Amino acid sequence: MFQSTTHRPIARNGLVDGRWADRLPQIVDACLWSLVVLAPFAWGGRNDASKFLYGLLAVGASLAWITQCWLRKEFRWTYSPALWIPALGAIGLILQMLPLPMEAIEWLSPRTAQLLPLWMSDNSSTLLGSDGWATLSLHPQATQTALAMLLCYSLVFFVALQRLRKLEDISQLLRWIGVAAAAMALFGLAQYFTSNGRFFWVIAHPHQTTEHFVCGAFANRNHFASFLAMGAAAIAYRLVRQTPQDKAFASPPMASRTKTPVALFWTGWLALVGLAILMSFSRGGAMASAAGGVVLAVVYWRGKLWGAKQIGYLMAAITLLAIGLALYTDDRLTNRLDDLTSGSLEELDRLGGRRLIWKANLDAIADGWLTGSGAGTHRDIYPVYFEQSWPKVFTHAENGYLQIATETGLPGILLLVATFLAVVKWSLSALRRCESREAFACLGALLAALTVSAVHSLVDFVWYTPATMMLVVLLLAALCRLANLNSSDNSSDSSSDKPLSRQRRWDLTLALGVTAAFLLYVMAGPALAARAWNQYYTHSVSHHLLQAPQFQQLMQTGDPTCLGQDQSFFEAKTKALRIAVAAEPRSAGAHGRLARTYLQWFDARSHGRDNRMGLSHLQATVASGGFASAEEIDAWLRRAVGDDIELLLAARRHARRAVQLSPLEGMAYVCLAQLSFLDDPSGEATRSYFAQAAAVRPYDGDILFEIGKFHLVLREIEQALDYWQRCYRKEGNHRLLVIAALAGRIPAQDFLETFEPDWKTLPAVWQRYQPTGREPDLDALLAYAEKQTEKYSPGPGDPDAAYVWRWLAQMHADRGDFDAELKCLERAMDENGSLYPVRKSLADALFRAERFAESEPHFRWCLARHPENKGMRQALHQAANARLKNRSTATTRHRRSRSLQR
Repeated sequence: MFQSTTHRPIARNGLVDGRWADRLPQIVDACLWSLVVLAPFAWGGRNDASKFLYGLLAVGASLAWITQCWLRKEFRWTYSPALWIPALGAIGLILQMLPLPMEAIEWLSPRTAQLLPLWMSDNSSTLLGSDGWATLSLHPQATQTALAMLLCYSLVFFVALQRLRKLEDISQLLRWIGVAAAAMALFGLAQYFTSNGRFFWVIAHPHQTTEHFVCGAFANRNHFASFLAMGAAAIAYRLVRQTPQDKAFASPPMASRTKTPVALFWTGWLALVGLAILMSFSRGGAMASAAGGVVLAVVYWRGKLWGAKQIGYLMAAITLLAIGLALYTDDRLTNRLDDLTSGSLEELDRLGGRRLIWKANLDAIADGWLTGSGAGTHRDIYPVYFEQSWPKVFTHAENGYLQIATETGLPGILLLVATFLAVVKWSLSALRRCESREAFACLGALLAALTVSAVHSLVDFVWYTPATMMLVVLLLAALCRLANLNSSDNSSDSSSDKPLSRQRRWDLTLALGVTAAFLLYVMAGPALAARAWNQYYTHSVSHHLLQAPQFQQLMQTGDPTCLGQDQSFFEAKTKALRIAVAAEPRSAGAHGRLARTYLQWFDARSHGRDNRMGLSHLQATVASGGFASAEEIDAWLRRAVGDDIELLLAARRHARRAVQLSPLEGMAYVCLAQLSFLDDPSGEATRSYFAQAAAVRPYDGDILFEIGKFHLVLREIEQALDYWQRCYRKEGNHRLLVIAALAGRIPAQDFLETFEPDWKTLPAVWQRYQPTGREPDLDALLAYAEKQTEKYSPGPGDPDAAYVWRWLAQMHADRGDFDAELKCLERAMDENGSLYPVRKSLADALFRAERFAESEPHFRWCLARHPENKGMRQALHQAANARLKNRSTATTRHRRSRSLQR
């Protein structure tokens, strides 16, 4: 890939042919080329298997380089003070994982003592199997993985620093970055326009599809756009470099001797990459691209690289991009670009998710600013501060700067500042040293691409995606080398190169060997578990879709036993999680999910046992059974549930292991609380576990529901209602469980005053009270619903106002007030007449009111949208016949009336 350095190869002890010394640089180059061009096609490095691929390539490049050092008699290596930045970062992460005395933890991280009262108590050894929490990181395994990725990037930076010896090497690196972006853009566009919903046309992703926007091999379209935007800077460099020079425009021409056809080739690629960026619908990617373009334009202007021909080719690229956009008409693209140009944060973040997660991170930084919560712990720590319910898990902070501060505290902030200062120093040095147009062209591309990453990281987590971060690492190495090139011959400045003595070779060999071994050790397990995790997520999505009709049945019957009766899903998820745990025993998430799945499977199996007691029935029986010891409880359980007790024991074992690996696994504490009756019928352990769960997950609706249910069983009504009030404010299926438990069983006025339901749950509340037929309850609900409807203003994620009026119409219809039903449906039509359910409901209501002429157009409209609906066709036919019959009857009556008058 790069230009090989020329050293005379020698044979050592007759075992090594000199040709190997020439091949090893090619192996290094092949690994670096693969990191740039091939590895991004492995999901951009987001899953554990693709991260392992990045690790293998980094290790391969470093081992090939150090072997080359041993095969050459004379060898020089490049040292940069910037190498201390990743070294200090690695030391900081190691300190986060080291066991420390309890007093040191409380002094360095007071938040830990506040979050983990159970771990700091005298009962921690008995209940948790551990004598307190002893590390600054609240998830050491996640920090270990973060350390492995840091070392991976460090290896690549070090090797690239050695291989980029001349300006031609930097130019070649930019060439391959441009090729990588062009290949990814071409693949992304081809996949989008021929999409069947699957990645690479064969792989089904559990959470993403390829039908709605261009995303290439990336599961996240924003990271796809960031990767292309950095590559676009490299393509622009190649375009300027390959453009025939205008001799009248200034300074010596660049080294390129290529002709116009090659410049047209890069012009087309630049337009293609720009089109793919826009069609990803990534506003952050578009904003970062614009920032990079400004930097590129300024540096090229400073280097006098903008001639008439360069501008002409650039305008040609813009023209091609405009033609592509004209052929692709989609209002979504226009709307998103309008949001970007509006300059309004509310428009850019309409759902408010980014602002909420940023606020949670700022709160976390305020509490743990000194040491952070541990690298890689964002998904564990943010729920402590995230007050709103949200349908997705924020694995990252949607802002690289905030996430570094949240996870690593003050040391991470200082190292980030040091990195930016190093970039500024290199940039200024390069500006002073770059006397040739070629060097200025390289500098502009490097700074533009780095600007793209820095700007995009303000609104996304592009630094935590290996495909984009690897480009940043290589670009930083290139900028560092460019800052030290001799202006005379564009080769490496000898002042930064040091002779590689024998002792130094041993030191580097030991350091690189230990780093490579640690990196592979940490990454191998998660890589082996990646396929099992994918299977688990696939089964979970299918199970979630299956639960929709089950919750509908729950609203009708109020019996929670209808949930989760299909054992096949629990069996499939358990099998996948067992494989994941076997491959990676240090995964707290796998242990916690496996514990929860075991408990759900136990309840599902109760429907097929002679003794149909579920987990809650067992808890109540043990609490009131007068058992004297854990042995008596075990003996009774084995008689009651047989071999299914092994599911409970396994769930307890995995839940305990989950909290030992990460003390912020809130649901694992819930599992331990639900299973504490196995050896503690008093219930004291249950209270301790639930208190700890509430401390680490104070806003988790599922956990608050379980705590409330526990207090309700103990007839502690006030505490139960307090937890359920808090739980009801968070969206999720737990709200339906609250409705099933209380609605229809207490006066409706009490339910409304306690929970204040909105229109997301009011239909379910009505569904529970309507069968009771109690007039005071229905009147109170109807009056409440009318008030809520009149002042209703939908916010992000709320149902459309037309649906709200339709639901109110159904309530009036259930009470037999069909005139009010029609008025509500007409109001729904005024709000949004393009919704099929609204038009169909209005058509049905008009038909029942025998207003056939008015219902017929609505039936016809609905049939035009769903011509395959035979029921709708029949309804339209009946309405038309009834209208004609009524007209005939009216005509006959009119004739008879005139006859009588005569």
